This record gives sequence, structure tokens and C-alpha cells, in this order.
Amino acid sequence: MKVFYFLAAVAVSVLAFVGSAWADGMSVCLLQPPKRPTTTVSLTDLAGTPITQPDDFAGSEIVLHAVAKNFNLPCADFRTEFEVVEVGKNFTGSPTFVSPVCHGNCGAQFNVSVKPRVSYKWQARIRYVDYCGDGAGQCLSKVNFEEVFDWVPGPSFRNWGVWVGPGAHNIWELFAVNLQVLGADSEPDLSYTPDGQYMKFGSRPVSGSTDHSVEWISPFSFDTRDQVDGVITVYSMSTADCTQTIAVLDPKTGKDVVLSTKPLKARRPEGVEVKFPHDIAYYLTPQINDFIDQSFIQVRFKCVAKAPFEYGDDVILLNSMELTNKT
Repeated sequence: MKVFYFLAAVAVSVLAFVGSAWADGMSVCLLQPPKRPTTTVSLTDLAGTPITQPDDFAGSEIVLHAVAKNFNLPCADFRTEFEVVEVGKNFTGSPTFVSPVCHGNCGAQFNVSVKPRVSYKWQARIRYVDYCGDGAGQCLSKVNFEEVFDWVPGPSFRNWGVWVGPGAHNIWELFAVNLQVLGADSEPDLSYTPDGQYMKFGSRPVSGSTDHSVEWISPFSFDTRDQVDGVITVYSMSTADCTQTIAVLDPKTGKDVVLSTKPLKARRPEGVEVKFPHDIAYYLTPQINDFIDQSFIQVRFKCVAKAPFEYGDDVILLNSMELTNKT
């Protein structure tokens, strides 16, 4: 009896109820989850303008928003989950995108690339983990409870725009990375079809290597961000065996994405046609110019050989579909 009485006394001294919470001497936790939050969903364009007619949307990218209101747990980690599917397909309950962690009354957004003449439906929900506190406003690592709320459907949307093309875009300038400019025998302007005349450059040694390379960066300019698809066509030739690499800058990561790697044989013209992994709009970066409202894509061309050589292109074209007014 003495042993049992002593343990019971210890338990009572450590565990005490505090209002609607319980305390164990080290942490304070709620006994049950609070009232469910209000989750609101909406659509905007890339500039943040609300889309009031989602079935008449005419852009290549749309932004889904979800906000949890009237639900402020200072020790909770919130995530917002989105699921997007084409109309005619069933929701799976598996999120297409999960937002980073936020705290308190949280909101999140998800950018969706929109295919022309395709309808989409979507839903969003809140998932959170609440942690105990120390009674003095500090959050602890001990989990109090976690919960996943029901999916909230968002308004379906469809791009009703008319896409025309393909439109051919040629490079309008280039930036030397590692090359030598040659004399008058190098074609100053690229043609839209192969004509046997090459804009070519001489190689330079690659720093820290015994290799030689010709490398430059070319921007393709666009007057509108409403571009989809995207295929680049290149006709090249080298005076020595070299390995050609074509890459595009991903503006969201700041890194180049390799589109094509192809060995070229000496003095043998080679053509390559490469499709971009995403729609053109994904790669567009606004032109930094107060007088020109344009965007551009940055493509890198490179060929590497074991000895000095000349390398150039007869044709460099980027084809894409462009949005026009709805008919």
C-alpha cells in the first residue's frame, strides 16, 4: 500500500489539468482541436488580377490561391495542398503541389501552365501539425495533434484562346562566352532555311583543361508571354569532331537545362530539332528595358573538341504557338 500511495502522489503532483488544456510540468497542450478554419479559394492571372470568368481565360498560365482564415494556432505548422486534373478525369486525393510550411492564418498559391482548349478542375485543403507549448509562449517539439481538413473545390477553368503558328523566331544578338570572331567569311545573319552559309566562330582553350570550345548565349525575343509549345531547330557544322550541347536557362532555378547533346563529325552538316520540356511561357524572362515591353528566352550553344577548330550554324530557329484573340 505504501508503494502504491507514493506513485499516485507523484502522478498527481506532476499531472494537472489547466482549463481546456493539460500540463505535465514541462508542456501545455490543448485537449482537442479547435474549430475548423474557413478555407477560401480563388483564381488570378500572373499579375495577380482576379479572374472572374475562368471559362474564358486566355493566358498560358493561371494561379490557384487557397487561404485558411479564423484559425490561428501559434504552434502549428500549416501546409496547403492542391490537386489539379483535366475535366473528365477523376481526382485521386493525391496533391499535385504542396506548399511550404507557414504559421497562423495561412495562404498559398500554385502556378499552373494551361494547355490551349483544355478544361481543368482543382481542389485545395489544409494539413497541419500542432505542437505543445511551454505555457510562456514558446513552442516545443512535442506533437499535440495533427489533422487534414476536407478538400475545398475551386472554380474550373479553360483556355478558350485561339493559338496560331508555328511562328519562327530567329536570334537577334549573341553574347560570347568562349570564342574567337572570324573575318568576313562568317555569315553575319542566320537564314530561316539551310543555305550552306554559316555564322561561325573560332575556338579558344577551355580554362583548366586541354580541350577547346566555341560557346555563346543567344536570346530569343517575344512581344508577348502568351506562348506555348516550343521547338528549336539548329543546323551546325564544325571543322573538327566536337560535342555540341544546346541548353536553355530555367529562370525559376537560375540554372541551364540541357536540351540536346550531339557529337558532330568534322565538316559534316548536322541538323537537330529539340522540343522544350515546358511551354515557351515557362522560360520567358521580362526584358530589362524601360522602352520595350518584351520577354526573352536565353539559349546556350557550345561545342567542345580536343584541338583548335571552327564551329558555326547555318540556321537557328525557335518555333512556338502564339495566342490571338478569341473567335
